[in-house]
Order: sequence, then C-alpha cells, then structure tokens
Amino acid sequence: MYTKNMALNYIKMVQESSAHKVFAVCDIKTDFHIGNVSLQNISPKNRSAELAIVIGERNFIGKGIGKEAGKLLIEYGFKKLNLHRIYCGTSQYNIAMQKLALNLKMKQEGIGIDAMMKNNKFIDIYRYAIINKDTMSENNI
Repeated sequence: MYTKNMALNYIKMVQESSAHKVFAVCDIKTDFHIGNVSLQNISPKNRSAELAIVIGERNFIGKGIGKEAGKLLIEYGFKKLNLHRIYCGTSQYNIAMQKLALNLKMKQEGIGIDAMMKNNKFIDIYRYAIINKDTMSENNI
C-alpha cells in the first residue's frame, strides 16, 4: 500500500535530486492532475536518462496524452539538459508502453530475459532508446 508518508518522502527525494526531473501531467481544461512524467537516473557523464510515464487516471488513458507528454519530455531532455540518449524499459505485458515507446521514435534495443519478478513469476523487460541526432554530429558519428 502506497501511503501519504511514502509520497511525501518521494517528493522530498525528487526535489533534492539532480538525477531526477519529475513533472505533473494535468488536464489542459481543468488543471486536474492525471499523472507524471520523469527523466530519472540522469547521468551527466553519459548524457543519458531514463524516461518514465504514468497516466494514473483511467478516463485519460488512450487519448494521446502520454505521447504528447513523452514528446515534450524528450525535447526537454535533448534541448534543455543536453542529453544524448533517453531510454526506457517496460514489462513484456505492457503493450501500451511498448507502442508508446515506438510512437516516440524510440528503437527497441533488446529484451532483458526474466529481468523482473512480478506476481511470483519472472517476466521479460523490453528496452527502448532514442538518440539525439543533433549530438551525433558533434561527436563525428
């Protein structure tokens, strides 16, 4: 069970961390909070970060909000944080996130076999990434 104290501890950790950038996703008409997007595990040395998207309000799922928020987050990571690579991983059963990653122009990099325990069963993690093409020319790639 996720408690109020756990939420407050998470918020404090995020506010104090340079390795996490978390943003609320709100309904544009009502300003109602429907989820979060984040860049986490930000590595200045490797110029990379992990993308996470959570749309927790069921009425807003499947309306393109995750895609719009993901595009904005990737743009923020590449343009404002000067990242070279943004990646994510998702359960083999999370078809919506797999489709979203591909819609965000991420490429599937591989599969972590039995990489996560869920409901007392090992499941695969599908890994995706997108490279900032603008940083490739500065590295003569």
